[in-house]
Order: sequence, then C-alpha cells, then structure tokens
Amino acid sequence: MHKLATDTLLFDIEKTYEYILSIRVRPDGFSFLILSNNQPVASKTIQQKISSSRLISRHFAEWIESEDILQRPFSKTSIVVFSEGFSLIPDEYFEETLKTEISNLLFNEDEETEIAVNSISTFKTRLLFTLPEGLNKVIQDKIGECEIIHPVKTILNHIPKIKKKNGLILLFNKNSFFTVLFTPDKILLANNFKMAHATDVVFYVLSILKQHNIKPAETELFITETEEKYSETEKALLPYFQPFRTFDWYRFLVLKK
Repeated sequence: MHKLATDTLLFDIEKTYEYILSIRVRPDGFSFLILSNNQPVASKTIQQKISSSRLISRHFAEWIESEDILQRPFSKTSIVVFSEGFSLIPDEYFEETLKTEISNLLFNEDEETEIAVNSISTFKTRLLFTLPEGLNKVIQDKIGECEIIHPVKTILNHIPKIKKKNGLILLFNKNSFFTVLFTPDKILLANNFKMAHATDVVFYVLSILKQHNIKPAETELFITETEEKYSETEKALLPYFQPFRTFDWYRFLVLKK
C-alpha cells in the first residue's frame, strides 16, 4: 500500500490536530495510522528494503520528510519500534540511574546504544529495548514530542482472557517473531526468535512449551494482526493449535495503560 487510504466520510485533512497519529518503524519499512475517536480514518504503508539496522534512521528521516501529512500537527503521536532487543525488569529492581549498566548486561551493546523504557503497569514491570542508531534524534528533529513504544508493551498491558490454562501470542516481524507466553495470572515468557521458514516458528513454539512443561492442547494460540499474511506459518501451526484466535494489539495503542 503506497497511497494514502482514507475514510472519506470521517477524515478531514484540515483537522489533523484533532486526530491521533501512530507510526510503526519496522526493519522492512514504515507505516502510519491516523485515528479519530478511536476509529481509523487514514493509513499508509511503505515496504522498503533496509540492508542494515544502522540505516533505519536515515530511511525513516527521508520517509517522514516525503509524507506531507506527517508535517501537520496531531493531538497525540506515538512511534512503535519493532526492536528485537528487549527485556523485562520488575519495577522493584529497576533504577533510572542504572539504565545504561543494566542495558549493557542485557543486550551486550556499547555505551552509546540508545535505550527506551516502557512501563508495563499491569505487571509492575519495565520493558527496556534498544533503538536503531540515531532514531531518537530523528524523532526529536522531525516529529517532536511523542511516545516511543515497543509492541510487546501494548500486548502485555492488554493480555486477552483465556479459557485454557495458558495463552501464547505471536507477533511477526521481518525475519523474526515476538512471543508472549502467559497464564491468567502471570507472564511466563516474552522473547524474540529468528525465523526463515514456517517450520522455524513451529520448532521454537513447541520448544518453549516443552521447556515450561506445557502441552499445546492446554494452550490458546493468538496470531496478531500484521500487514503481511503468514498463511504458511498459520497452516504449519494448525495441527498443534486448532483453532487459533486473532489478536488485534494495534487498536490498543490509543488506550491509556
């Protein structure tokens, strides 16, 4: 999708100051969604081959400049960064003054690596994640005041209700996928895994469950809404999880939590 898709009955380009803007930064391109009264009124996606994470910020800056609508004012703006490097730390163990030291231990990055922090109020936890080099400066220069969010934050703050003992949420990225394993009371795992084929997803999912002594039959599987279709992956998972449910995590971005 390269053209701006709009709801002609609801969208008024002269009233963007009343709308909420949500931008997604992914390794394979960028997109934005504009909402009015929690309803999508405009959107656009651009698929772009980015050879290195170091180039994401440069391409992002060029994209922002090329989109006239993104130069307009909005009532609220959020940037969702699909960072593969993230970790959860309980609030009781987190100190802002130690953020750099904690990040070096968790991600094995140098001291100049930029780290963002989200609060997971539901579980009294902080989510730390790495940002592509230079992205924070691009956001400050091109967008200004906004909230930088990791998609797992939104998922964790809006865990769906389940009827079985366990739930498993999968959110697909370019060559990886985010995984959240949970019970009605706690989070068992939140991680990211590399994938090249559908069989990789099946392998990691079954391995995760085995490590936690969980049977697939005891687990509800949720496939999150993505811009691309992963039909082969879904087909490969069906023998173990049937049926699975969809989970539209993106709509929760406009909710305060």
